[in-house]
Amino acid sequence: MHWCGDNGIITNAQRAAFASKIASYKEEFEMNIIREMENDGIVDKEMVTVLGESVKRYIPSLKEEDIGLFGIIGGEIFYIGEDKLEQEVALSYHISIKPEGISIDEYAETVKSNAIENVVKNLGGDAFFYVDEEDNEYVGGIPLYDKNYENAAKWKLITEVESNEVKAIYGSDWYYVPTGTNIDGVGVTTYDLIVNYNERKIVRFDASKHTMMSYKSTLAVGDSLIFNADPSVIEEKNTDSFGKNVELNGYRDDLSDCFTNSYFIFDGVDDCINLSVSDVDLTKGFTYEIYGKLNGIGKHYLIDGEEVYRVEQFGDKAYPYYFDGFFGLWNGNEKEQARLRFGLFWNRIDLGKDDEGKQVYQFNGVEEFVWNWGLDKVSMTADKENEYYHYVNEGFAPSSAPWNHYLVLDNYDLSLDIGEDFSFAICVDAQNLKQTAYFNGVKIDEGEMVKSNWDNWCNAEENLPSIKKITLGRCSQRAEGWWNYLCANVYSLRLYNRGLSESEEIANYNATVSYHQFLVNNGVASTGGEIKGEDY
Repeated sequence: MHWCGDNGIITNAQRAAFASKIASYKEEFEMNIIREMENDGIVDKEMVTVLGESVKRYIPSLKEEDIGLFGIIGGEIFYIGEDKLEQEVALSYHISIKPEGISIDEYAETVKSNAIENVVKNLGGDAFFYVDEEDNEYVGGIPLYDKNYENAAKWKLITEVESNEVKAIYGSDWYYVPTGTNIDGVGVTTYDLIVNYNERKIVRFDASKHTMMSYKSTLAVGDSLIFNADPSVIEEKNTDSFGKNVELNGYRDDLSDCFTNSYFIFDGVDDCINLSVSDVDLTKGFTYEIYGKLNGIGKHYLIDGEEVYRVEQFGDKAYPYYFDGFFGLWNGNEKEQARLRFGLFWNRIDLGKDDEGKQVYQFNGVEEFVWNWGLDKVSMTADKENEYYHYVNEGFAPSSAPWNHYLVLDNYDLSLDIGEDFSFAICVDAQNLKQTAYFNGVKIDEGEMVKSNWDNWCNAEENLPSIKKITLGRCSQRAEGWWNYLCANVYSLRLYNRGLSESEEIANYNATVSYHQFLVNNGVASTGGEIKGEDY
């Protein structure tokens, strides 16, 4: 023993007692850290940083008076007290001490950030990797997205369920890092992770309680999907559930008249949903699908809100205007027409004249589906003589309006009336210059296209380049600012930026109908769940 008077004896005794304690703490820490990392799904010791009471997870015997004197930073045990003698002893046992000129909290935060960056920078393998230029951060893994209307064509979630109860839902700001990801200095991960880089949280993916769900759960074909109106993605009846780029018109503030978990409601009066879009690329073609049920005949309005009378006068003859709009792409100006329009015409029966001599008509079921490109030079069907031709089976594009394309249901021995479920799809394949129509999952017609007209649609300033919004539940058709509303329940509506093949379209129809029946038969309860995950 080194004698230095009474003070020396006390000093050496203190040193010996402290040395014994920190040796025990260090041994305990080294025994527990791997187990705790496995419990938390942490793959690298460098990512372990805890202070305060949480240190006892790694050093269970840590005394109450020592909480605040020891911490774990970057996977190493630290002495963070100010006593010079104890700092000296800690260093002799290869235990780091708090650096000068910085608080321990600031230092721990710096080490934690550096650890994340080091791991993320080296993500590879099956996970994709990119730089978030806005935040100037490296982000690794497969991004997850909240389930809402705006994300309907890309939502992807991981749900955590225990004892049939949803405990957590991981969506936007979380990333899925799959097994096989190579992390420099650690090796290839042997299990999956769920990571939130902003909140610095990590969860080990457990197949027994975690399930990956995405928009692909509701349909057979996910490739090239750019718009997907699926009411089951709306978790709460508030505007936030739709996303910031969605505008709702005609609905109550509580959205009680907007949707159920299995269909959107359009009252045929003023209901519509507008989605702002940018860079809509339809140059390779498109597929449009709608599945729903007609509830009645919608109303027509001019931009100033005046309801349009259904009968138009042409010379001495009166014709009822009976178009109802499903969907349109347009430039966002309410005073102008949409450039890509879809809808139907109702069948009219001439009942003669009433007592005042006015012509009377009765509407009886759907006569035909129609899609309209809004410009003569973009007519889709044509022959060499007159630049349009009668659609197969006598569907027609009249000479006065060669941009319209009609499918007259009676020509195919088909019918559709109010209260009946239906599905209609049109697939436009620009590469092969053909368009194909489907009704209730069956191909009913196919026709050729004119390349010069397609090129005009893609390139003319007033056509595709002008598109800024998608509108659902209405469409402009007859004239500028003349809007035609839909009275229906819409189960789903989709837009792809390519023409689906026949096998894809049939598979999509079957999956869509099955999914809707599942929602109807089982219900879809909006389930919450507190996002969790240990700090790392």
